[in-house]
Amino acid sequence: MLLHRQAIEKILAYATGNPRFSDIRSYTEIQSHILREVEHLISLYKDLEGKETMVLGWKDREAAYEVIRSSHERFIHSAVPQ
Repeated sequence: MLLHRQAIEKILAYATGNPRFSDIRSYTEIQSHILREVEHLISLYKDLEGKETMVLGWKDREAAYEVIRSSHERFIHSAVPQ
């Protein structure tokens, strides 16, 4: 998503053991209406703060893992005193 022209990554996830999603391995297997609801929620939650957002679409599981890995790496390097 874009927030004030800056790319912000969001991760779509579900609780382990949730029977509704236990067979889903990719966002492409989620009903399109649910994805539209999530996009709508993302666009609205910053609207309450008067911030303009734009949802840019969906990426696969590996892209999500890369966002998590790189975020973790940045956290480790910023949290460890040099």
